Amino acid sequence: MDFATAETMFKDDRIRELAEMQDGLRYLKLRSLSRRQHLERLFFLGNHATPEKAKAMFRIAFESTEIDDAQIDVAIRDIYSSERAERKTKEPHLVSELFKMQTFDWGGLHQNSLEKTIVGNYVNRIRSYDTLNSKIDNELLASMRGYVLCSWYNHWTSIIIEDVFRDHPVVLPAVSKVKKLDFFVKDVPFDLKVTPLPEGFVKEKRKADNL
Repeated sequence: MDFATAETMFKDDRIRELAEMQDGLRYLKLRSLSRRQHLERLFFLGNHATPEKAKAMFRIAFESTEIDDAQIDVAIRDIYSSERAERKTKEPHLVSELFKMQTFDWGGLHQNSLEKTIVGNYVNRIRSYDTLNSKIDNELLASMRGYVLCSWYNHWTSIIIEDVFRDHPVVLPAVSKVKKLDFFVKDVPFDLKVTPLPEGFVKEKRKADNL
């Protein structure tokens, strides 16, 4: 498989098909290293000359006969270990901060549609300046607060949950953000999805464990 074919399959969301081919799996792992500093680390750890042009580094690494798949795995684990060590020192405090959030309410502003909601409910409907200001003060500011809090909670809990999986020895993390790919379990790619638990479930479990 050449680089262009792998790129096309990735853009078409054919992740599973890519992972079933050795070159495709190599592409996906390198894709998770596609930030410049990560690719530079790969070349450095393998004692290979680093290409001058950043945009070409991904393709050169993919096509290189000097960089084998084992070296890619080592680079990914090395980068993840460094990043994880820093997060671990802050995790206890972060968890305690997350538990302060007792109410999960988007406030009517749904994730990924913030601008649409504001334009549809306020900008395009209200003709009175005074009414608009009143609704901003009494409705929109409270909704924005809920939206930001829920987004914050989702972001940090997702990172903590992903680390639970990525810390396992059979798991190879994706160290850069890659669509539909969070980690590999024995070279099988996974896109982790989380969902809220029933209300009161976590409290009951924590109480049972004397937490």
